Amino acid sequence: MSHLHECPGRCGRGVPAEQIACDGCWRILPVLLRADLSATYAASRLAPADVALWRARRDALERALAWYRARRP
Repeated sequence: MSHLHECPGRCGRGVPAEQIACDGCWRILPVLLRADLSATYAASRLAPADVALWRARRDALERALAWYRARRP
């Protein structure tokens, strides 16, 4: 069983460690942020030793989390 973390969309759902957000909160993330996350995730899985890809993935994740934080009440 995977570990859960709190969804950054503040919906109260637990999210598997492999995902950034629950399905509902993922869908409200802007399309470009979702595309960046998906692309960098796929690329880093294909080339796990490529440090630049892992940095791009981390940067995409940080941008998405910042977006969620900015919309908090």
